[in-house]
Amino acid sequence: MIRAEGLEVDLAARVVRRDGEEIHLTPRSSTCCAYSSTNRGRLVTYRELLTSVWATLYSDDTQVLRGHVATCAARSSRPAGRAT
Repeated sequence: MIRAEGLEVDLAARVVRRDGEEIHLTPRSSTCCAYSSTNRGRLVTYRELLTSVWATLYSDDTQVLRGHVATCAARSSRPAGRAT
């Protein structure tokens, strides 16, 4: 389990929660979120994320990855104006 600033990522269950509420993500998006969380504070390149999450299936297709990263970021962020 990784916890940071109200965000919880349960790596075993592939569940992401914000302030205790489960965030509904596709399995692939939750894996992207988990990988990013385990590498918090370190730059993770698109290629690294693609090869870690998709193996070689989409190793050059950053559009696929950008969609999943955007989904993870949008759903895991706090709404504007909400206190931490």
